[in-house]
Amino acid sequence: MNRENFKYDYAVVVPVYEAEDLVFEIAEEMEKLFHTLNKSYQLIFVDDSKKFTTWPFLKKLVNDSKENITAVRLSRNYGQHNATVCGFSFVDAPWVVTIDDDLEIPPNEIKKLIQCQLETNADVVSGVYDRVKRGKLFNYFNKQFVNSGKNIKKEKSTLSSFRLIKKELVDELLKFPHHFVYIDRVLMWYTQSIEEVEVKNQPTKKSISGYSGNAVFGFFSNVLFFFSSFPIRAMTYIAFLISILTFLFGMQKLLAKILFDSPTGYASIIVTILFSTSLILFALGLIGEYLRRIFAVLNNQPVYQIKEVIK
Repeated sequence: MNRENFKYDYAVVVPVYEAEDLVFEIAEEMEKLFHTLNKSYQLIFVDDSKKFTTWPFLKKLVNDSKENITAVRLSRNYGQHNATVCGFSFVDAPWVVTIDDDLEIPPNEIKKLIQCQLETNADVVSGVYDRVKRGKLFNYFNKQFVNSGKNIKKEKSTLSSFRLIKKELVDELLKFPHHFVYIDRVLMWYTQSIEEVEVKNQPTKKSISGYSGNAVFGFFSNVLFFFSSFPIRAMTYIAFLISILTFLFGMQKLLAKILFDSPTGYASIIVTILFSTSLILFALGLIGEYLRRIFAVLNNQPVYQIKEVIK
């Protein structure tokens, strides 16, 4: 990758969700870090807030800063991954760092990502940490989905949103056709050259999280139906198992009738019918979810919509 084709050595993309009190601190920490590294950098904030209370602060930050800071305002809340992809479209550097706006991982930890990449020549370096940010269940499912591809080692999973990514992979993410983007899973489609490095993390400095209960449920339902065939395969296996059990149950009743002339029970028949019917309806619901998302893709639902850009 030719450095001369880019204006900066590194780009940092920060999706912002109601973090007006932190953007100045983030910018200050980034300036200190890259001054120490003696590297040029580009800082890109993407305002993905619902209330847009952060935007005036971002405007002031850009107006008071050097030309290396860009602020992008989305027309509505699209989600962390989509906002990050939006930031990718403004990158003018061979390497891109993604980091959250809550300063849970200090910007100074970027040095570890850079050092790991220089030592391993990896396409992606992900920061991992011991303290689980959104609960053990969230972390477990995130790891399972990332590692659902073939020939992917468990220790190579991209578990955090703190990453260093090669520009060529960022360009592939920008071509992604779905309106929902799961960055970690898409990266697995294009490379297995992924390394992990342990980074320091601390309590979040934000009082508001972009991942409420509904947001987490929506995130994983999108991951399930856009990036996994697990629901439909699981339903196939369950249906096969139940068909065997039903057959054995029917044979048992038939033999009991022939050998012992036992009376036919209506309760067992009704339970079997209701259970099988509910299973069919559940399977149809799963198919409907896949069709709904296919419809959204065919309708070219946008990944994001930019309302304003200042730099």
